[in-house]
Amino acid sequence: MSYFFLTRRFLPLFITQFQNAFSDNVFKNAIAILITYRIAADSAQNAALLVTVSSGLFILPFFLFSALAGQIADKYDRAKLARIYKFIEIVVMALGVLAFYTENTWFLLIVLLAMGTQSTFFGPIKYALLPQQLTKDELMMGNAYIEGATFVSILVGTIVGGLLILTENGVLLIGIVLMVAATLGYISSRFILPAPGGSPEIQINRNIFTESYKLVKSVSENRKILYYIMLISWFWLVGSIFLAQTAIFAKEILHADETVITFCLTMFSIGIAIGSVLCSKLSRGKPSLKFVPLGAIGMALFTAILLIVSRDIPVGAAVYGIADFVGVSGAIAVMLSFLGIAIFGGVYTVPLYTMLQMECQKTEIARVIAVTNIINSFGMVASVVVVVLLYAVGFKVTHVFAVMALINIIIGVKVWKGLRNL
Repeated sequence: MSYFFLTRRFLPLFITQFQNAFSDNVFKNAIAILITYRIAADSAQNAALLVTVSSGLFILPFFLFSALAGQIADKYDRAKLARIYKFIEIVVMALGVLAFYTENTWFLLIVLLAMGTQSTFFGPIKYALLPQQLTKDELMMGNAYIEGATFVSILVGTIVGGLLILTENGVLLIGIVLMVAATLGYISSRFILPAPGGSPEIQINRNIFTESYKLVKSVSENRKILYYIMLISWFWLVGSIFLAQTAIFAKEILHADETVITFCLTMFSIGIAIGSVLCSKLSRGKPSLKFVPLGAIGMALFTAILLIVSRDIPVGAAVYGIADFVGVSGAIAVMLSFLGIAIFGGVYTVPLYTMLQMECQKTEIARVIAVTNIINSFGMVASVVVVVLLYAVGFKVTHVFAVMALINIIIGVKVWKGLRNL
């Protein structure tokens, strides 16, 4: 562990952002499970439609309010803003607990929208704080810790939300988890060192549409920054596809149940964390893009290996649970393939975030991160559309993974060639 990890310059931010991602995913998955298995079943509502709407509502604020969030984070002290947003989260979570108790679909969705909005405003802060609190030599490892922890917190939050909500006292347990987590997040945010905004003189443009257009247009004029953002957004598009399609892959190709799905997602999250830290170690903390092509091609290679070894998984007499699956021929290779994809994903993305932070002017870094969030959100929504279209023309989940692998190879080669021109 790096020497700065336990310092006040980093640890409070690390805990706060981990808690934010954890709470988001506890709440999101608990809503999805509750709607699917209880609310829709009891009221004849369309579960698939409601779950899709809930996913869209959480992402919507990133489109609408990221530009405003970036302006605010560049104008005011980011540590103070973090405390304000974390306090607001406690209020939102209290409303969320009440919504779970009422099991009112629209109340739950409104709270989810509020939570997405809170996360939108917190988003630009964490990446803007890193170059402000860490030295240049620490920045790569700081991003590695943040990136790895984000995926681990997403996984843990998703599992906790799914496991607890339908238990006998599920609503009570979820309520306790959410309130305790939000409170801990607020406490940790109070220890973040003061971090004045880089542009205290800017006038906040409250027209979210014109400001979003203005920011995206402004960022697009900087070739390097736009290049980094588009490559980061590709990673989130690929990651969202893999995370979303793992359940289908496990069911149709691995002939396995939800325990195997969870194990695959665990390997994916652990792999991102390993790859993130490994990239920083290999580069000795010196920001460099030389590992980005390796990351892209590595993801493609292990995706190809996954598709090859999964063909050997035999159909069992019953659906495999994790205990049975690990003893099946080819199962270990499947698990290691998921791990390999994720490790190279970490290798791919950490240098991009670091170089993006270094390339930005200190006066506008939060707004650049806001644009990144806008494009990332667009990429994740686009991934759903792309996958739906692929399935509509007869593709299977293996074909979807193969397409992602092919595009990763193309991007890896393009990046390798493009680095010489940057």
